Amino acid sequence: MRQNPERVIALRGVHYAVGTEVILADVSFHVHRGEVFGVMGMSGVGKSTLLRLLMGLVRPTAGEIEVLGEPIHGLSEHQLNRVRRKMGMCFQGAALFDSMTVTENVAFGLRRFHPQLGEVEIQRRVAEHLATVGMEGHEDKLPSQLSGGMRKRVGIARALAVEPEIMLYDEPTAGLDPIMSGLMVHTIAKLRDQFGMTSVVVTHEVEELFEVADRAIMLYRGRIIAEDTPDQLRCCAAPEVQQFVAGLPQGPIQV
Repeated sequence: MRQNPERVIALRGVHYAVGTEVILADVSFHVHRGEVFGVMGMSGVGKSTLLRLLMGLVRPTAGEIEVLGEPIHGLSEHQLNRVRRKMGMCFQGAALFDSMTVTENVAFGLRRFHPQLGEVEIQRRVAEHLATVGMEGHEDKLPSQLSGGMRKRVGIARALAVEPEIMLYDEPTAGLDPIMSGLMVHTIAKLRDQFGMTSVVVTHEVEELFEVADRAIMLYRGRIIAEDTPDQLRCCAAPEVQQFVAGLPQGPIQV
């Protein structure tokens, strides 16, 4: 990693609670431009909540969140939409529109947020980003005609079409067979290596995350208990991290 890299995401002392239930507590980390940053942990530890906080879909109970140098925790909905347009989201289930073809799904954000674009330019971008994720030749298919991994790659292409600076992934390899999981990991790495894309990957699947992440944190009971490179996390002395990384039965660990 180069010296003094630009920080495009920064959280400082972030808390999030629903009533008396604390979901996240004193969460602080940063993400560099062009980095794949992982967020791992068992179900129910606040991983998806963290993504919603980054998108401004929920607001922290306390603490500060900066995205692309702008504090978002105090922005209005109108101001948040301006920041959100610089971020792409790959949902766990891809969240494609069932009645739209692949081309129509990928073009959706362009038509909604960039009405000034002509149809020729829209089709050019659609073709370009479908090729980026290896989905050329499937333009006229409906989501029901695609496998789970193919739908997720179309979801990535849809997010890329609006040319975001940051990509967020919620369980990108969940439910996929090993081949499709490998293709998803390859796609995330390709976006970093060829296009300098900054990515935040939320997952409970350690091996896939460690193949692509530059750094990662582990959440446990709503707190960060470890942050480092994959190699260092494999050697982390914390028993909760060792148990999770090794994929051992949870035993006495409680969440």
